[in-house]
Amino acid sequence: MKAFAKLYWLFSASICNFTNAVIIQGTVPKSLWGKKVVLNGPQGNSQFAFISKPGHITSVNLIGEKHVVVSEAFIKPEKEGFNVGDLYNKDFAGIFRKIFASKSPSEFFSTGFCNAAVHKYDGKYYALEETCRPMELEYDETGKIHCVGLSKDIERMGAHLIDEHYTRFSYMPPFTAKAPLKYNDTVIPWYPEDRPALIHDGKITECGNYMIFPLTSLKFGNIFEWLSNSKPFPFDIYKKKFRWLLFDYKNFESKEIYTDIYIDIFHVFKVEKHDHKTLIVYASAYENFWETSIYIEEPILTLHKHIINIEENTVKVEDLKFPIEFANIKDTKLVGNGGGNPPKVTIFDIKTNTFSKKQIPGKIVEDEIIPFEDMLIYYTHEENRSFLYIIDKESTEIITKIQVPKRKPGIHTTLLD
Repeated sequence: MKAFAKLYWLFSASICNFTNAVIIQGTVPKSLWGKKVVLNGPQGNSQFAFISKPGHITSVNLIGEKHVVVSEAFIKPEKEGFNVGDLYNKDFAGIFRKIFASKSPSEFFSTGFCNAAVHKYDGKYYALEETCRPMELEYDETGKIHCVGLSKDIERMGAHLIDEHYTRFSYMPPFTAKAPLKYNDTVIPWYPEDRPALIHDGKITECGNYMIFPLTSLKFGNIFEWLSNSKPFPFDIYKKKFRWLLFDYKNFESKEIYTDIYIDIFHVFKVEKHDHKTLIVYASAYENFWETSIYIEEPILTLHKHIINIEENTVKVEDLKFPIEFANIKDTKLVGNGGGNPPKVTIFDIKTNTFSKKQIPGKIVEDEIIPFEDMLIYYTHEENRSFLYIIDKESTEIITKIQVPKRKPGIHTTLLD
């Protein structure tokens, strides 16, 4: 009879709303009580959904030892502006319709999809994408997440913050403002003739004197060749070598520092100020991002170490020859998704300049792996189920496993509060 009752409870929990009945294995460590693990990524199953569909947000609110609240929020864009999916689909009529429906280029280049990440900025939660008006989120009294609506206070915000909580940035693509980059609401004095297609990330140096942004080789090219069908996409990949934009915060000056290679960097993991004239940057670099994004090649992605001489405007690039992406910093280590099946975590020790890789529990892990104290936190995805795992970093034993509503892998996972 007890066995039947247990089976009945499991069945009932599996068909109930996840915010009311949560299947949890183990207990939540006390140091995580009150924190939230949030995953954002586009809705839908189409080939290019990862960049052209509204956001799907999964939140696990770790309230207590056995008390967790699992909830979801689905972005409903109030206005559909231009998105990269329009380029894939060659939706010329749709693009022109959006152009004429928009009051300004700034409005046209904002979809409101908010499908890349969730961050807490200035005391509020926001769903974000590449360059858009962010979607404000809130948690209700029961711990569930909800969409409030597009922000009335922030016109544009990138997918990442450039410090812990207080500095956002935004970048406008070509055909818009002469000075396309801002931090908070301050225009950075940078007036490029050739702009990168996007600026996805940036960092404030530990000394607080500089902001640094990666300027990709990928840039908008001849749009008329694309419109006439003589070119599959309106991008140039090998026209501009990769460079760094360095903004001197105190003197309010900016400059570009060129490398001698064609790469695309989207995530900057760590910036160290080695001495008064040297910055050391750790970042993941694609050699073939565009080919990867349209599924014609496997990604060529490795960790790079860039040594920047501020005084001489030079960069020494070291390709560390090891794939790592979506890395988070923990002490002197970069902790990233090692991919594979079964999944793995990749750890790069900056101090010893060595890599290690170990298998972790779960099926498909394509999102970020978050290091916290002596634990690793991540989402995993199976054919009909998704889970949040909290494991011991050294032994990889499962500490907590929480079932969440089935979803596709997302883009960015964030540990909030």
